[in-house]
Amino acid sequence: MWARNDVAVPASRTKQIRNLAVGELEMFLTSMSLPALPHAWMQIYTPVDEVAWVKLRELLAMSEEQRQRPWIEHRAAAG
Repeated sequence: MWARNDVAVPASRTKQIRNLAVGELEMFLTSMSLPALPHAWMQIYTPVDEVAWVKLRELLAMSEEQRQRPWIEHRAAAG
């Protein structure tokens, strides 16, 4: 589709994502529809700065247990 230029002009904005394991991540969100595929679209999240990149790398390096632990502890405390 890219080679045929069969995509729409992307729309971009910033979005704050709150993650219990690493905190706030500020991301650029780029959304675009794919006209060749009815009702299809694509969203791409890209960190806005080095701080967000560091947090994203930290999150991706965590095990599943490490990523879930803050949520499990939060739920237990809210009880």
